[in-house]
Amino acid sequence: MDRIGNVFGIVRPSEISFIVDKRANLEIGEYVTIDYPGIEDEVLALVHSIVLSNENIPENLIRDPQSFDSLQRLGNLEEGEKQVACAEVLGYYTKVGFIRPRFPPKPSACVKRAGEELLNHIFLNEKTGANIGHLVSNKKINVYLSIDEIVRRHLAILAMTGAGKSNTVAILIKEILKKNGSIVIVDPHNEYGLLREDMGDEIVIFNPSRRTRELGTHPIYFKLANLLTEELAALLNIGRKAVVMRSLIYDAIKSLRKETREWDFEQLKQRIDELGEDTDKYRKGTPARIKRHIERIEDLEVFKKSLETPVFDFSGASLVKPGQASVISISGLPSYVQDVVVSRLATKIFRARVNAKLDRSGEKCPCPTFMIVEEVHNFASAHQTSLSLNVLKKTASEGRKFGVGLCLVSQRPGKVHSDVLSQCNTMIILRTINPTDQIQIRQSSEAISDELLADLPGLNKGEAIIVGSGIPIPVITKIWKYDGLLGGDDIPIVEEWNKFSEKMKENSLPTTEYEGDFSDPFR
Repeated sequence: MDRIGNVFGIVRPSEISFIVDKRANLEIGEYVTIDYPGIEDEVLALVHSIVLSNENIPENLIRDPQSFDSLQRLGNLEEGEKQVACAEVLGYYTKVGFIRPRFPPKPSACVKRAGEELLNHIFLNEKTGANIGHLVSNKKINVYLSIDEIVRRHLAILAMTGAGKSNTVAILIKEILKKNGSIVIVDPHNEYGLLREDMGDEIVIFNPSRRTRELGTHPIYFKLANLLTEELAALLNIGRKAVVMRSLIYDAIKSLRKETREWDFEQLKQRIDELGEDTDKYRKGTPARIKRHIERIEDLEVFKKSLETPVFDFSGASLVKPGQASVISISGLPSYVQDVVVSRLATKIFRARVNAKLDRSGEKCPCPTFMIVEEVHNFASAHQTSLSLNVLKKTASEGRKFGVGLCLVSQRPGKVHSDVLSQCNTMIILRTINPTDQIQIRQSSEAISDELLADLPGLNKGEAIIVGSGIPIPVITKIWKYDGLLGGDDIPIVEEWNKFSEKMKENSLPTTEYEGDFSDPFR
């Protein structure tokens, strides 16, 4: 490796500045090695800023808008150019990870571009890794995420809209399935169903809404009697301030459970009517109000008297299986119903893993599971309470012990609850501009430096900063482009307008009228 520069100025153990050779063509995100006294191994540093100045141009000429002629008379200006780079010292690579020296290198120490052999040694992990992309600064170096680490200690994929979030998730799913991984995807916008076109039977789609269920998808059922009072009240969209209504619901459920473990909405309404006759305890009209809430959702195919989709089943359709990604498409459901579905789903998976790990009675799931939650700011919000927030908190804090991993995906990290986000020990951060989102990212991860944070707005589409336990060192990566169909891709607006316009000119667009019930909230 040839020298590309020399350390100069005030040198710290954590950061260096160095003069860059003009011929080096150094880029932000590249790795360099530094000569250290007494350390035989190559000490690695990540370049995070580069500044070019020219000592031959007087400052007063720079400020003068009429200075072009004067600059021309100064002669060869390139001789005065000075390029200075700053780099974060990462340390030298050992079997136990990187060790950062506790002392700085000497001023004038030689700086070299890191060699491909060293970088491949660091990032190559074909056996248990997910090949997520390549170095932005070197297409020859592939970047692998440790699947063990991202499942055990959770992952966050964060980006503004259009930066490549869904593409990153698709690449990750494909890579994990190559290792026979088990994945459950909460899909609020029906983005991942198209993965089946590329990956085939490895993608199993569960659709709770029969109105949007397509051929080849499976229903997902939860037994109504298994819902907690809080979950049923949320399902009925009855707020916390409706104390009397909630009290009657609680008493009705308690009464039914003394008689049976299976009941449906009709039985619930009957019991509410019976108990609601006690006007000393409940206000007049309370049963009627509750029943109106029930009537709005009792046609949902999700909650049944005696059916429950198993977490794990060798023979039939189940949520969890090795080599399977289950897409839970909840796009046809109102937000408050989505909240209950996610809460039930996460609770079932977590409990099944606990039962299997501790050999307890009840439903068991014998294999670890990676749960990907899209639009997680809607289910683990920093600004409002939800049922799913509590179970996601529990999974984030305790899932490691039982083999339940979380992948939080959001375009608004500033809205994600910090107790959940901070548990993600690995972060894939694509382009992020919003200052609130940047602050939340910085506060949630000790692994990202202020210098890397400053690079977030300058990332191109598909480029990401990856930090945390899933990767040996912080890295700026170009994520692979997923070559299959993906629902999250941008729509070519003008092209669609033109197509529609042509069809109108040809009079080929059929006119249809909606013949359903306009009072139906799910049409």
